[in-house]
Amino acid sequence: MQLRDSEPQIREREGSSRVLLRALVLTVLLLSTFYFLPTRSASAAKLFLNPSTATATIESTFITDVVVDTEGEVVNALSLELVYPATLLELREAQPTGRAFPLAPLAPRVEASWGRVMYEAGAPGGFQGQGDVLRLVWQVKGVGLAEVGFSGKTQILRHSSTPSPVFLDLIKGSFTLVRHDPTQVVVTSDDHPDEATWYSGPFVRMSWEAKPGASYSYVLSRSPNEQPDEVADMPVGDIKLATPEDGVFYFHLRECRGGSCGATITRRAMKDSTAPAPFQILVGQSDGAFEGKRFISFAATDAASGIDHYEVAEGTKSDTAWRGATSPYILKEQVAATKLWVRAYDRAGNLQEVYHAAPRAPGPLPRWVAALVGLTLVVVLCIAWFRRRTVAPNTNKT
Repeated sequence: MQLRDSEPQIREREGSSRVLLRALVLTVLLLSTFYFLPTRSASAAKLFLNPSTATATIESTFITDVVVDTEGEVVNALSLELVYPATLLELREAQPTGRAFPLAPLAPRVEASWGRVMYEAGAPGGFQGQGDVLRLVWQVKGVGLAEVGFSGKTQILRHSSTPSPVFLDLIKGSFTLVRHDPTQVVVTSDDHPDEATWYSGPFVRMSWEAKPGASYSYVLSRSPNEQPDEVADMPVGDIKLATPEDGVFYFHLRECRGGSCGATITRRAMKDSTAPAPFQILVGQSDGAFEGKRFISFAATDAASGIDHYEVAEGTKSDTAWRGATSPYILKEQVAATKLWVRAYDRAGNLQEVYHAAPRAPGPLPRWVAALVGLTLVVVLCIAWFRRRTVAPNTNKT
């Protein structure tokens, strides 16, 4: 997604109003019984960056994930503020992963000039353990040490009937930003030309100019910090590497001469050849929502690159019938018998298409759907609670 500077405080108030409106709509749609997972006291939960250290050159990009470890606590809502040096780093993309907190009423909000990104998300059934929250793509603007961390406004709520923040260890990351060494090997990729873009396909091709008298050691790894050994590998200059799994890969290369190897050069490739997981289309209608019009709700997940956008078609699947959409989506055709299709696209362009036949007017939602919506309401209200209550800052840990 493209990131823009946040507008003045009126924009935040409007955002809060939208959150509360969503809660109101859900309340009108149905009343449900909420249940909560058992919680227990534990050591402080952790919020950190992975990787927490890296070296990058000017104009290059690198990736960090925001990760939560609940340390035994069961939690259901998060509000974070991440701060970074805007003179050294540009945040090109903030992608919610949906693994720890799958419900996000609003996209991440960025104040690029101030070096801040804010994000609220929830887990309707509660979350316990370790999981990704956001994937951040950074572009290097300057030379220096960039420290990226969480402000004291960051909070995570315990999963209970009464919202209460858990104690947090907020662990910062430190990134060394340097100028490019013109004597170093330059690695390129024809099938993954942009390191910050997701691509599909079974292979990753890497190329570089092989110099006379030099040998090369290389490895394709999931770790951004892995070092190749000093044993020469073949072939050199143009290689094709199989990547049977999806994810972020790092090609590490060292140039060796006379038994001595130079610094490691790293090139990133992001590969996703798998379509988003199948999902459901839920049809709803209520006098208190959307002026009584029929609407649909849907939410797809994608394990590797994440969901980029949706399209909806009503009645026919012709090329001109597809419209860009977000959930909930008010149907253009209000006839109950209209056939519906929804396509979910991930960031590599893979798509999942689902079909819903609606031969009759929508009836009461199944009990499990009602329970899910009720839990979703709890999380949305918790997120709204974040914006209305000020809690003493947490202690940062370096």
